[in-house]
Amino acid sequence: MIPLYERFPALRELPRAELCITTGVSPVERITGIAGADDLWIKRDDLNAPFGGGNKVRALEFLLGNVRAGDTVLTLGGAGSTHVLSTAIHA
Repeated sequence: MIPLYERFPALRELPRAELCITTGVSPVERITGIAGADDLWIKRDDLNAPFGGGNKVRALEFLLGNVRAGDTVLTLGGAGSTHVLSTAIHA
């Protein structure tokens, strides 16, 4: 079950490319061993989608839902755009 479907049930009607390994939220882990950083946490998007994971890939699941082999996908972004990188990886 995709948590987003609970809030927006109409999304179930949209085509979706399954890019993420899990559909849940990204786990958060405490980081230890860094001097002066007693309360440091990291969001582990890499566990949901190991190639350019996180919220960008979750959005791309819907944006790329109708894309088929041989289709051209066009996106744009600034230099170093992680959206463009994620799109290139998953398209």
